[in-house]
Amino acid sequence: LEEQRQSIITEAVTKGLNPNVKMKDSGVEWIGEIPEHWEVKRLKNVLDLNPNKNEVNALKGLRVTFLPMENILGPNEVDISITKNIEDVYSGYTYFKNNDLVMAKVTPCFENGNIAVMQNLENSIGFGTTELHVLRAKPKQNITFYFYLAQSAPFKQEGVSSMYGVGGLKRIPSEFIFNYKFAMPSVSEQNEIVEFLNEKCTELESIKKLINGQIDKLKEYRQALIYEAVTGKIDVRDMELDLAR
Repeated sequence: LEEQRQSIITEAVTKGLNPNVKMKDSGVEWIGEIPEHWEVKRLKNVLDLNPNKNEVNALKGLRVTFLPMENILGPNEVDISITKNIEDVYSGYTYFKNNDLVMAKVTPCFENGNIAVMQNLENSIGFGTTELHVLRAKPKQNITFYFYLAQSAPFKQEGVSSMYGVGGLKRIPSEFIFNYKFAMPSVSEQNEIVEFLNEKCTELESIKKLINGQIDKLKEYRQALIYEAVTGKIDVRDMELDLAR
C-alpha cells in the first residue's frame, strides 16, 4: 500500500491526471516526458525558502507552537500540542507560520517523509527544530501540490543523492531545494491534482489502519496463545504426539 501510494503521487505530480494528454520531452533526465502545456521550473521560482523570522520580531508575550522533530509523525501528521512563549524560541529555532511547508532535512527523517503543511498553529506561528527546511508558496501556487511533489520518487531520489555529511548526520542542502527542476502545471491543475491525491491517500490510509488493526489483534492472539501454552492452561500433549507422527 505504501508503494502504491508513492506510485500514485509520483504519477500525478509528474504526468498529471489525463492519460490522453499530449506529452513532450522535459529535457530533465529524472523527469522524462511531461504534459505538453506544463513548464519546467526550479523550486526557487515558485517557493520562498526559510523565510526570515524578522517578520515576527515585534511580537512579544505571544504563545506559539513548538515543533521538535519527533512531533512530525509522518506525511502531514504533526503533533502541535506543545506551545512556548515566543521569546523563548525566537533565537536558535526554525520559524514558520500557517500554510508553510516544513520538511525534515536530516536522514532518515527526510526519506521517511517527515513533511507537513502547517495548520492550526498557536496564533498562526510556530518554531521548531533547526533540522527543518521551510517552504512558502508564492502567489498563484498551491502549497499542498508541493507537499506531494516532495514525496514523489524523483524528488526523494535526487534529494538523497545531494545530501552532505556522514552517517546519520547527512542533510539536504538549501541549494538542492532552490535549484530542483520540476514540471509545473497551472494552479487550477495543481488544485485538481491535490483534490485527487487527497482522496486517494485518504482511502489508502483507511485501508492501512484496518490492516494494522488486524495485525495487532493477531499479535495479541499469538501472545495469549503462547502464554496459555507455556503456563499449562492449554493441554499440548496431544499436539506433541501429532507432531511426532
